[in-house]
Amino acid sequence: MEWRSELVKHVHGNVLEIGAGTGANILFYPKNGIELTLSEPDKHMRTQLEEKVKDQGLDHVTISSHTIEENHRPDATFDCVVSTLVCCSVPNLASAFSEIKRESMRKTTPLVRPTIRGIAIKN
Repeated sequence: MEWRSELVKHVHGNVLEIGAGTGANILFYPKNGIELTLSEPDKHMRTQLEEKVKDQGLDHVTISSHTIEENHRPDATFDCVVSTLVCCSVPNLASAFSEIKRESMRKTTPLVRPTIRGIAIKN
């Protein structure tokens, strides 16, 4: 899946993936320099995700059972947020995007603006 590799190749720092499912993206993330939180609320998918993370020996990965709205992380916790093929299952997109923005926007001086880069893939 070339598009998955392209999507995550520039992530850095503290990374959150929303709706990680069974872990289709995890092998495409950079091997060094990131702390990865995989959020998957579905119990059955999360079980498969946990097995994949364990089998791959990914010690820089944390798995969460929360939706983005339930996450309740402090402001600007994440440097990058990834979400693929998830929007169709999010009941309130406006709320989810608001929470993504809150959790990922670093405090900056007026001269330095954070960049939000999005890629939309319809599913």
